[in-house]
Amino acid sequence: PDRRLPQVSAKAATKVLGGDVALTATVNDQSVALSAPPGSPLRFRIAIRNTGTAELRGITLRATLDAASVDDRSILNFSAIEDPGNGTAIGQQKTATIRTGTITWTAQEIPDLAAIAPGEQRLIAFTLPLRGGDAVTYPANAAVTFTASASITATGTAEKPRHITTPLVMITVK
Repeated sequence: PDRRLPQVSAKAATKVLGGDVALTATVNDQSVALSAPPGSPLRFRIAIRNTGTAELRGITLRATLDAASVDDRSILNFSAIEDPGNGTAIGQQKTATIRTGTITWTAQEIPDLAAIAPGEQRLIAFTLPLRGGDAVTYPANAAVTFTASASITATGTAEKPRHITTPLVMITVK
C-alpha cells in the first residue's frame, strides 16, 4: 500500500494552555485541517509539556476521534492501528452516521505519564489509516475530527485535578 502522507498546509497553530501545561494535537503535522484520500495513513500526535515550576502527577491522555461510519463501521481502520503506547481503545456508534473512538493512555500503559517534571514533555504518537475505497463506500462529505485531552491529578504537592482539551483537527476525506 501507498504509505506516503498527504501534504497539506495548516491554517493556524493550536496550543492549549492550562496554567502550567501546554497540550497540542496534530494529524500528519497539521493542527487545524487537512484532507486525505481513502486508504491514507493518518499520523496522530499528542504532546503535553509542563511549562510550570512544579511537577505534574497522575496524567491521563485521551484521543477522541469522531468519524463517518457506514453500516456501523468507522471509516477509520482500527484493526490496522499502530500504537506503540498500547492505549485502551473503545468504539461506539454515536449517531446513525458517526462512530466515536477513544484511545486512553495512563501511567499503566506509559509509566512516564506518572509524573512530568518542569520543562519536560511527553509525546504520544499513533498511526491509524482510513479504510480503503475498496473496503467501504464513502459517504459524501466524509470526515474525521480529532481532539486530545489531558487529565492531571496533582500539581506539585497540591491535589488540583483538572482537564484540558485541544480544539479539534478536521480531516476531510477526498
